[in-house]
Amino acid sequence: MLQPRRNRCAALSLLGALAVAAGMAACGGSIAPTPLTPTIATITTLPTIDEMLSDKTLGSASAPNQIVEYVSFIHAASATFHLQLVPQLKTQYVDTLKAQITFRNLFLSGETLNAAALARCAGNARFFDAVDTIFRNQASWAAASDPDAAVGRLMLGFGMSQSVVDGCVGNTALQNGLAKIHTDALSATYLLPDGTQRAASPTQGSILAVPAVVVNGVLLDGKNASDGSINADNAPTLANIQKFLK
Repeated sequence: MLQPRRNRCAALSLLGALAVAAGMAACGGSIAPTPLTPTIATITTLPTIDEMLSDKTLGSASAPNQIVEYVSFIHAASATFHLQLVPQLKTQYVDTLKAQITFRNLFLSGETLNAAALARCAGNARFFDAVDTIFRNQASWAAASDPDAAVGRLMLGFGMSQSVVDGCVGNTALQNGLAKIHTDALSATYLLPDGTQRAASPTQGSILAVPAVVVNGVLLDGKNASDGSINADNAPTLANIQKFLK
């Protein structure tokens, strides 16, 4: 059961330093927020539930490499990973038809599902723009006294109508679908870089931290399952990702 909890930037671990370029600050770094002002709503209709829960991908499904990105909207390390490392992957592998990237949210720090739901309510055409906006403005909305209300206001500035925002965060089918994506990811069994496998246990899921990636079936989440300690060989860095690309 996913429960809300008010831990945000303070919840970051050393994993963020392993996953991104050295020198980035832990909460916000050099990521510039996207300036948004209320505008005429351009997203006035809620997408169908099938569209909202469909896989969100960059690149062709027939690409020889499949990369699944797992992130949390409230983690600065996830923001830096998505805004700085994913564009490198896109340029080098997606745009050259060598890889497809699938985006998925995990809720490992007890955040609510609202930010993830709002991104999907932007529709397929604007989904990744919404993701970038949520991540670039993370330092403001995630630190607010009411993060859910703050991210909702952010989406109004992004171009969502109030009716879409309201219908999105109150959509039970969408919330249940997001929870299932989370549960399915944590209950799967993954191959690790050392050739062993990691399965979920009665006390923890098989993905231990975000950001994480699964590259052609190999999980990189920067953690040792035995004690939760940092494992640099298993971190979601560009160099480690490239080791498992065809």
